[in-house]
Amino acid sequence: CTVVQPLVGVGAGRDAAGDPPDRAEGGPAPVAFPAGRYALLVGEVPGTSEAEALVARAGLEALHCPDPDAGLDVLRLRGGEVALVLIGLPEDQTGSLDGAGLARAVATLWPTIHLVVAHPAGGETRTTDPGLPPRAVSLSGPRDLLTLAEHAARQPRPPVA
Repeated sequence: CTVVQPLVGVGAGRDAAGDPPDRAEGGPAPVAFPAGRYALLVGEVPGTSEAEALVARAGLEALHCPDPDAGLDVLRLRGGEVALVLIGLPEDQTGSLDGAGLARAVATLWPTIHLVVAHPAGGETRTTDPGLPPRAVSLSGPRDLLTLAEHAARQPRPPVA
């Protein structure tokens, strides 16, 4: 995965355990970051650089993963810190998971994450897809992404009771 902005615990002056350098040397504990501050862009998202800029404008840090398997790995490690997952569909299945499968996993395992799917440019945009969970929102354009990202940043989904 490619960090577009620093992800807590990964890269950006952190040691292998994800601690800042002073923590690795026995210094003070790192500052706790609020949950839901990241947007995970998975697969071939149309206009990726524009999407990254829009989620940053909404106050989220972007992390781009090349495929659904890599996205699932990040969610397993940092799912509580992710506010929005944007999946590029259709996703050619290069690993064990396709884009729709990742969408179903996110809806089931991380119900507090806002889920957005993007269809390829010039491709068919369906508002309902039988392979996607009902709460997955189809992206209709850049303005739509900005609105969805701002909503995800400011109004996280409530945890399931």
